[in-house]
Amino acid sequence: ACSSCDAGTYKPVTGAGSCEACPSNTVASEGSDALIDCKCLAGYSGVSDGAACSSCDAGEYKAATGTGQCSTCPAGTSSASGSDALNSCKCLAGYSGVSDGAACSSCDAGTYKPVTGAGSCEACPSNTVASEGSDALIDCKCLAGY
Repeated sequence: ACSSCDAGTYKPVTGAGSCEACPSNTVASEGSDALIDCKCLAGYSGVSDGAACSSCDAGEYKAATGTGQCSTCPAGTSSASGSDALNSCKCLAGYSGVSDGAACSSCDAGTYKPVTGAGSCEACPSNTVASEGSDALIDCKCLAGY
């Protein structure tokens, strides 16, 4: 009895034989019969179907399977390498924003934000100031005279 090739494999010839694995970071649907059925996974890019794919760099994402370029995260955000969704792009520390996947703005002078992700900047303590884009409480320095 014959059975279909598993997902991630293909068999291009008729007759006895085993299914072949798709190249790295690609996948094919169950029952695939050609190397070009192997498509890049989301989070990976490649030049053609059937070829090995490379992960998107940090600060990029790719939501679709198949060939195509990775997209750059919005301003003030970054993502881990191999990210497969726009909402993987999170505000950098020192930047504030309302939601993951949206552009973020640097913290104003006198504020800081120590964590990545959506959220607002925190005010420095009284009589201290921090430069724009500060990402730690230690960045809040005493004003002259204090």
